[in-house]
Amino acid sequence: MHAQKKGRIGTASVARFFGAYGPYEAERKIYGRLVRQFAFARSPKFTVRGDGRNLIDAMYVDDTVRGIRAILDRRPAQTATFDFYSGRPLSLKDLVTEAAATFGLQAEIEYAGEVPEYIEFRSTDRTMETQFGFRPAIELKEGLARFRDWMREREAVKA
Repeated sequence: MHAQKKGRIGTASVARFFGAYGPYEAERKIYGRLVRQFAFARSPKFTVRGDGRNLIDAMYVDDTVRGIRAILDRRPAQTATFDFYSGRPLSLKDLVTEAAATFGLQAEIEYAGEVPEYIEFRSTDRTMETQFGFRPAIELKEGLARFRDWMREREAVKA
């Protein structure tokens, strides 16, 4: 039985992430791979698994933190689920193309293998905006540049 139904938890807020990127992201994740390939390696070549049609709707981590703080500060009276997304879903093909352009390159995308299903990581839930006045403020180009700067500083510290 759910802990809330047993009376142990009054209310709960559930945050559903449609993707967040930025500092401390796992090395295998696409945003860090894009920054390393385009900003540091300066290579326009990038391999996408599948046909590049899958959608992703991630936001920069600083926006994610602001959204969570908005929920914590308001403490909703009822249990609810809140979707976190940029509001600008992109196909993987478009994400790669825009990331390359951010760093002054024209992407050369190679498509390899297949994905088991077509995925649309997006939401039409506007609760974060209507209930909390929250909208992501950091556009993709700025987020990728911030991520690059963070990576650069981190590498300087390691050296």
